[in-house]
Amino acid sequence: MMTSQDSLPVQAKLQALSQLRQSIELEQAKRKESLDRLQEITDNAAVVRERCYTFSGFVKEAWHVIEPGTPYLHNWHVDAIGEHLQAIHDEEIQRFLCNMPPGMMKSTTVSVMFGAWEWTKKPWLRYFTTSYEAGYAERDSRKHRDLVLSEWYQALWPGVKLIRHDASDFENTMKGGRKAVPFSRLTAGRGNRLIIDDPHSTEMVESPAELEKTTRMFRESATSRLNDQKLDALMIMMHRLHPKDLCGVIEELGLPYVKLILPMEYVRSTTVSTKWFTDPRTKEGELLHPERIGPEEASKLKITSGEHAWATQYQQMARAREGAFFFNRANILRQVGEELQPVPMPTRCDGVLAIMDTATKTGKKRDGTGTGWFALSMHPKPQGFVLDWDLRQVEADLLIGWLPSVMARGEELARRCGARNGFLGALIEDKDSGQILLQQAQRSKLRATPIAGAMTAMGKEGRAVSCSGYVSNNMMLMTDEAFEKTQVYKGRSANHFFTQVTEFRVGHGTPLDEDELFDIFCYANLLMFGQAKDAKGKK
Repeated sequence: MMTSQDSLPVQAKLQALSQLRQSIELEQAKRKESLDRLQEITDNAAVVRERCYTFSGFVKEAWHVIEPGTPYLHNWHVDAIGEHLQAIHDEEIQRFLCNMPPGMMKSTTVSVMFGAWEWTKKPWLRYFTTSYEAGYAERDSRKHRDLVLSEWYQALWPGVKLIRHDASDFENTMKGGRKAVPFSRLTAGRGNRLIIDDPHSTEMVESPAELEKTTRMFRESATSRLNDQKLDALMIMMHRLHPKDLCGVIEELGLPYVKLILPMEYVRSTTVSTKWFTDPRTKEGELLHPERIGPEEASKLKITSGEHAWATQYQQMARAREGAFFFNRANILRQVGEELQPVPMPTRCDGVLAIMDTATKTGKKRDGTGTGWFALSMHPKPQGFVLDWDLRQVEADLLIGWLPSVMARGEELARRCGARNGFLGALIEDKDSGQILLQQAQRSKLRATPIAGAMTAMGKEGRAVSCSGYVSNNMMLMTDEAFEKTQVYKGRSANHFFTQVTEFRVGHGTPLDEDELFDIFCYANLLMFGQAKDAKGKK
């Protein structure tokens, strides 16, 4: 007779057999599902390969292999990246720089998918890839390898077989391959494509020594890593982190890179168009990929990341951490050797205009009335000049009598600068005592017009962000007379124009809460270069 103790081993064996049967059935189901999926791919291979002909099409089709748990959300910026990568593939671009925010598929598209896509057409291409951290370089290299090894890829392109499988150094049967190294080992290989994905970390750029080391390695070693200097491509994907990062070096040296700049929030003045792309956004502040990061998420990111990280990593502005300032002296002075210097007064220009930011009351805690005179030259390229400035506390009724002197100064400067269209008049904020001035100008038949309400409604920081691209490109420079001028204001003798423009901080204003001249500087950039861009676009 069998006891309960004797039956335990039998029950355990039956349970084990049941579990084994379930495991076998599950594995068989997985294999069948895999075979069915493989058969489906094979049956539709021609159609899928056709959809993968363009890079953006390949991204859509291959996304489930790279990110199986994340739905793919297509956006126009992927098409923009794809157009430039197609041009690289077609040997139309040899130097490519892309600035875009975190979380926008920068590494996934370029560092992971691009090589796998090119191998469907040119499997012999070799990739040399790098990042500031070895782990990140190897991560993207491994994803590239795994994509090529996937059943999906092999069913569509069975001729691309790997003969070496190391995550950071693999090769296919056509001698194509990929090697991934940290940026510090940039001289450890070469290829047809050098892909530099984030050469700086946020910590490294805070060290002048590390920053100099990275930029030196780039200048001395990067281009020599290409097999063919005429046809192969050097590609840089990164966020802006510092004025002297790799992007800053490229700008300073005037290197011929095709630049794709994609800020999280649209800023008209920083828009860069290429032969293959123009940003479709038209409204200031319009988000890059609202389905992925919408207004609520963007607002949270601004708070959690802080003003410096948002400006650099998300908005692609070249800004040092110590300068949560909008602009610095290098933006409004010209580099001459080792020094920054003002420029001479222009002898020829297209026109001169005055801009006024008025206040109504006097007193040390009251705003003053700021006036600036600016020249614009459109040839050979748009360039603005700060000719003169004035800052004073004037009662509204006295401003009326002062307005003719503003016009007279404008006429004088137009003659001195050889303005082809003479003095164009004054633009005045249509608020406070500015309304009184505009009425007086109309009665006296003086050329004064109100600044557009939409521009005034943007607010000081909004205007500063909108004109930051013009300013960072040195499109408005101070003349020596404006730079050397000092004036007593609220008991202090200083160059208030230079001080206000270079000391205005995000969210804080200026140390002494004086920003009249900063405001007219922003207005001048937007009025002169915004209209210049409009005119150019209509040609």
